[in-house]
Amino acid sequence: MSALIPPPGPSGLRLVVLDGPRRDHAPLQTQMRNLARRLMDAGHEVDVLSWAHRVGRTTLPTPAAIRTADAVLAALPRRAGEMVALQVALRLVGGRQAGPRVVLLADRLPDPGAAPWRLAPVAWLLARADILIVPDAAAAARATRLGATSVRIGVGLQAIWDVESPVHPAPEQDLPLEAVEPVAVLTGREYGRKVQQWAGARGMAKGSDPASAWAAAGVIFAIDLVDELAAAHVAVMSESRRCLARRWGRGLGREVVALPREPEDATVGVLGRVYPDGCTAGNVQDTLQLARRVLMPGGVVVLTVPLGAGEVGGCDVAGLHALEAWADDCGLALVGDLSRALPRASALREADGVYGLVRLTFRRR
Repeated sequence: MSALIPPPGPSGLRLVVLDGPRRDHAPLQTQMRNLARRLMDAGHEVDVLSWAHRVGRTTLPTPAAIRTADAVLAALPRRAGEMVALQVALRLVGGRQAGPRVVLLADRLPDPGAAPWRLAPVAWLLARADILIVPDAAAAARATRLGATSVRIGVGLQAIWDVESPVHPAPEQDLPLEAVEPVAVLTGREYGRKVQQWAGARGMAKGSDPASAWAAAGVIFAIDLVDELAAAHVAVMSESRRCLARRWGRGLGREVVALPREPEDATVGVLGRVYPDGCTAGNVQDTLQLARRVLMPGGVVVLTVPLGAGEVGGCDVAGLHALEAWADDCGLALVGDLSRALPRASALREADGVYGLVRLTFRRR
């Protein structure tokens, strides 16, 4: 596979960066302008064009200014009206085959279950894009469910230049977001069964327990959260021959090994300790301390802990938030939003016993 936009070299391209759509999207606009500067430093000819959308009126760049470009880079807007405006702009510069190649960067995507009027412009833009760049595996899964055909996980320009960065085509079978998100909660069998179906469709072992399949998926999809060096060093804290994460790793062309009894420091890129060999409230801190030692900088640890209260090893909601704060003080940042992943407090059944399984993913700073 060749890079969509070549890395620094003598052959420059004519590129257009659309830095809109709104001035109040400062972080994304800053990212686009930084992207433009790096492309210029790489020897490409870059035009930075602004556009804006207001109620009843859209101001677009001159179509001719981007029709002759080799590629157009734009951030995916967040509001429906702005998405329609960008859709109009891309229609003016030609179809997918005739016009310039299109790279979209998306820091967030709508829920696939949103209203059709909300999803229609998103689906058109994702189908028009030659490459969609998203920040993590959860966003990649959501993008494919929305119709994207070529999704790359990465940060800004590196995902365009890095010809080895993973490209995610539309899957043969969709997975629910709860199966791949770095921070998620399992409270029933539905999502685990979806993962089993996903594995079976790829000729891999489905396992007999939906919860084990869901937990193993967290380890497999966490590989997309790290760079290629770290992705080559994946280990799980399980020596069982029936460990699904290890078996799926082989099926997907990834080597997933059992963590040695005396692992060396900073040698693991992805570490998993998940159900049925997962953590309990009593040993989760010890697991994180081990992870801090053996993980490479930027590596991630994926673990599961029972959600519940009492003497069954479960951790309640307050305990999970306390664990997040403790891990952060230890140099391990949670990858995701615990408050969003957990059910609302009013819906939780605080009881003596386990009533859920929590997946937590931490990145070593």
